[in-house]
Amino acid sequence: MARLPKNLLIAGLLVANCVCSSGQTKPAPTPAPATPTRALDVTEIDGGNIANAEYGTVLHKNTSLHRKWYVLNDRTCPVQLTGAGVTPVSNTAFLLKGDATTSAAISAIDVVAVLFDLWGDHLMNLDMLKVTDLGSNATFPLSDPDSKWLADEHTVKEYLTSATYVRRVRLTDGKIWLADMAAVLHQITDAQLKVSKEELEARSTPR
Repeated sequence: MARLPKNLLIAGLLVANCVCSSGQTKPAPTPAPATPTRALDVTEIDGGNIANAEYGTVLHKNTSLHRKWYVLNDRTCPVQLTGAGVTPVSNTAFLLKGDATTSAAISAIDVVAVLFDLWGDHLMNLDMLKVTDLGSNATFPLSDPDSKWLADEHTVKEYLTSATYVRRVRLTDGKIWLADMAAVLHQITDAQLKVSKEELEARSTPR
């Protein structure tokens, strides 16, 4: 067999290498997960047996399961939550219970409750927006019996766990406090609850 000239052999190898390289698709770099910058105080509360709703509606029979409420408080937040959790008030509606206390004068607060089903999977987010002037050291209820979130019967019966946190606060001087969403996601998933960053930050169901 005749040997190819050295320069032709090198050129052929370069062309072959270019063809192989052009046929490969490099995977897009995976963005590093956001790192929490603030620690959260987490309180776990017994939300009551799942058999019944708040006003006597029977949702299940013969079960000892209890709802679980997680309250997530950021110490840097000008509003702290106590006793916060979601309970059904019928087979088609939810109620957010609990109180909030200010440590500074505020003009608006946005509180989110993230709901999970019997299997720890994400169900929906509930959003409570309160726009009113409140001074420092003021305590107010997160909602009242007339403030309900509507949901389908299947969602209400599947609901087991809630995680409630303050997402945003507007102070009377115009400054905006924002939650550390990476810290919120970390605490929720640390409780063996399954929610993605996109689901956590998705538009909530308003009251």
